[in-house]
Amino acid sequence: MADMERMQADVNQLEGKRLAGYFVDAVNNAGMGGAPVELSSLLNATVTDARDRLAAWTYQHARRVRHARRPRRADAAATDR
Repeated sequence: MADMERMQADVNQLEGKRLAGYFVDAVNNAGMGGAPVELSSLLNATVTDARDRLAAWTYQHARRVRHARRPRRADAAATDR
């Protein structure tokens, strides 16, 4: 049980950490002189904003998501449709 609690308490996005750098590098390379037109033509404010946000990301997320209150149902009732 302690292992499960430890894993659930981990708020780091490992996939985000692994993948964000590729996007940031690609956008940076597209903006450098000498990049192919096919790549540099994709740059716009939305793409550079996404790059800036990913570059600043700490790779952490909220510990839990708060849902609107809904009535609880027993498992059998929730899946018996």
